[in-house]
Amino acid sequence: MSLPAPTPLVFCTNPLEDDLPFKAWADLSLEIDGQPEHNENLLNLAGYLVRQALADQHPERIKHPRDIDSVLYGLRAHVQLHSGGSLDLGERNPDAEVKAHQVTPGLIIGKLLIAANEPGCVGLEELHERLNPVNAAGNLLSKLQASDLPPTSLICALLPGMTITLTPAFSDSQTLTYPSHLEIHQEQLKQAELAGLPQERCEIVLDGECLDDTQPAYGIAYELLSLLLLLLRQRAHESEQPDLSKRQQEWERVRLVIGSDLHYDANYVLDPKTYKPAYGHPVRCLKLSGTQRLMLPANLDLPALEQIWDALVHESMHVEWQRLLASKEIEDQAVMITLEVGCKLEILARDANQQLHVLESYRDNELLPASVEQTTEEITTAAVLEAAPDSVQAQPLATDAAKVEQQATPAVGERKRPRQSGSYGPLALAAVVVATLAAILIRG
Repeated sequence: MSLPAPTPLVFCTNPLEDDLPFKAWADLSLEIDGQPEHNENLLNLAGYLVRQALADQHPERIKHPRDIDSVLYGLRAHVQLHSGGSLDLGERNPDAEVKAHQVTPGLIIGKLLIAANEPGCVGLEELHERLNPVNAAGNLLSKLQASDLPPTSLICALLPGMTITLTPAFSDSQTLTYPSHLEIHQEQLKQAELAGLPQERCEIVLDGECLDDTQPAYGIAYELLSLLLLLLRQRAHESEQPDLSKRQQEWERVRLVIGSDLHYDANYVLDPKTYKPAYGHPVRCLKLSGTQRLMLPANLDLPALEQIWDALVHESMHVEWQRLLASKEIEDQAVMITLEVGCKLEILARDANQQLHVLESYRDNELLPASVEQTTEEITTAAVLEAAPDSVQAQPLATDAAKVEQQATPAVGERKRPRQSGSYGPLALAAVVVATLAAILIRG
């Protein structure tokens, strides 16, 4: 997948010290999700949004709210708002006197965060009744009231996209498009995929066969390919060298070879309290590029892991695994077999005879840092995503302790600055966060 770098307009790049009025005028119209809207408070909110957009467009001319009056003269404006999800925010310094759960409707567009309880802010409650998720603030309040959490105060901020069409007197129309935070983040995710390289020039090989998106292992392999390409791009930037995207004329294809190296390991996994098999049966584990995954039915990626295992494991290990499954011996029931799979990233070019040859080659352990957690931190900086893997420890061994790290799902969090002097951040209680960006964006 190859996309140009996104250059969306950012709303509220020229915030004014004094508050802009929430006030409509005769030549202002509003649409919400394609439906014309005539509610007075919503039109007043739209009037505020147009004023801020004008301040952004003319920062050298507009220094104070009164400076906008001359720009509004004879101006026709049409505002379109489009649903874009919501984000729940908690105050960094919550009021200690909060006696009951409180949820305040809010709005985030670009750098702007406003809340309904700020002086002069109108239309936010009505907006929450029109945009999806409809009544997000009310639904969040219901969840809080049904929980065992102590009284807390939250802002439930909608994340709409917005288009403003401005038609000055005796001038052509101008259309300003502000994508929602959801759209911006999805675009950033696309940019992070495969480090911006064209998908059609990338391939994944497992046991000599190319994987495609109809096979279970493709998702895991695609994420690994993208990760390695991001790390390779980061290495090029650190050495001040052009990355692959800047020298695409030099190479023909990028290939990820899964299984370039294979290593086996086996341990007895026992419950330290009973000295019985920790899982009650023999267990397989697949170690792929620094992460270990137990092949248990609860693992959502089990079909993918089984495809990789079956494609790469030696026949003798197939036989041994079947023997362990059939055995009733207590020691066989406690065995965990680990298959460590090495991967190789190859950059292919064509020679004078138009035959493909390996121009560059990198092993995954050359690109990956020592720990998965460190890898995630580095990729966070390079690819905008904010990920924080957790380590999950398996049952200790009576003889040799076996620690298994399971790969965690990336979580996405954002911080916004409000229009007033207050400051907010994401609430640290995941139990009360509903319809956050992370839940929407994990896999696009």
